[in-house]
Parts: sequence; C-alpha cells; structure tokens
Amino acid sequence: MEGKWLTYCHVILERRNGVARESRDRQPTSRRWTNVSRRRRTMQKFLNGSLIAVGILSVGLGVIGIFLPILPTTPFLLLSAACFARSSPRLHHWLLSHPWFGSSIKNYREFRAISMKAKIVAFAVLWSAIAYTTILLKDKPVIVVVFLLVAIVVSAHIWRLKTLTSGMTSNERDPRLN
Repeated sequence: MEGKWLTYCHVILERRNGVARESRDRQPTSRRWTNVSRRRRTMQKFLNGSLIAVGILSVGLGVIGIFLPILPTTPFLLLSAACFARSSPRLHHWLLSHPWFGSSIKNYREFRAISMKAKIVAFAVLWSAIAYTTILLKDKPVIVVVFLLVAIVVSAHIWRLKTLTSGMTSNERDPRLN
C-alpha cells in the first residue's frame, strides 16, 4: 500500500513540477486512471443492482404486508422508493405513479400523514387478525403476548401519524389526490 501511495504522490509531484515523463517501471498515467474509473463504474453498477434488488424485495414485502398485519407495508414501500430514487429513475417513477402505492408514498413523504380511511382500515385489519391469531394460539401465551406487543406498537405508530386533510391533498401536480 505504501509503495502505491508513494508512486501516486510521485506522479502528482512530477505533474506539479511540469515534468511530463513517466518512469519505465510504472504504467502510463492514463492507463492507471482508466483502471480506477473502470473500478468505480463496476462498483457503481454493483451498487445500483443491489439497490434495485433491495427495492424490489421491499416492494414484495410491502405487498405481503397488505395481507399480513404483523408485517408493516409503509416502511417497506418507503424503503423501496428510497432505493429506486438512488438507482433507477424508471422504477422510482413507476412506484410513485402506481395507482395503489403512489399517492400514499407521496403523502407520507411530504406530510408524514395518512388518510383517515387508511387508519381505520389498518386498525380494523390489524386487530381482527390479532384477535383471530390469539384465538388460534391460545395455548401458546408467549407468542400471543409478542403479537399483542407488536400490534400495540404498530397501532401507536399509526395513531401518532397526522391525518391527511383536504388542504394537504389539494396539490395541483397530482390531481388524483383531490
């Protein structure tokens, strides 16, 4: 590592002093910089691919969370929006313009609010599923207690969110929200 750093510093000093020659035992500068940029491009492709994979996985978990009340939908959709915003403008646009998820994600990101209808549906589905699960697992009290604690935490989070008002949704750039 030290040798590479000294070589790099030597090249910089040569350039500052106006010396345009290279040593015979080192690669030409242009070739060395090409390798660095190639590594950066490879790393950027890997990072973009990873972000797209995490985004797709989180959209899938968010969709599953619609039907399983223990699995939260909103954080997964927000995670996928963040991943897509950094990796794929096409997928980000698809998610934000999606008829099911788009307006909810925009409202949550902009106002940290959800509609009253969404709150009521979330509470109803969450607590009916917890009641059903409690009845089925009445002989396993530890699991029932864990489910109840999770339901209480999720309910508290939903309750603390602002309720979306008509003043918040009268946004001219998205007429579907009116």
